[in-house]
Amino acid sequence: MKLKVIFSALLFLSVLSVNAQRAALIKGNWKYQDVTEKEKLDSASIQMLELFFSEVTFDIEENGKYKAQFMGKAEEGVWKLSKDESKITFTSSKGPVNEMTIEEVSQNKLILNFGKPNSLVLKKTDPAKEGK
Repeated sequence: MKLKVIFSALLFLSVLSVNAQRAALIKGNWKYQDVTEKEKLDSASIQMLELFFSEVTFDIEENGKYKAQFMGKAEEGVWKLSKDESKITFTSSKGPVNEMTIEEVSQNKLILNFGKPNSLVLKKTDPAKEGK
């Protein structure tokens, strides 16, 4: 019985640790790198996606705020993770709310799906190295 309780406690703590690590990985500066499933698109669609997303950046701050750049327009607001940390919600100071599914997050890569067949692949950047 004690072994079962200890095992359950360890499992619970490991899940909490993974979720805390996931939240920590999301924070930082992200820049558009690619979209998923390009092979399912024609060349015109790929060009359109590149045009829309090529300058997308997110600065996801530790204090729950974010700044974003999309098609030459700056946006800022607040962000939060869902309870299970599978989704991130961006609430713009201008009003719109966008919820995205986190498909993957690592030290250098973040893949977000916003309800479309293709997902955004973002890479972590260092603004100091990019001269910003």
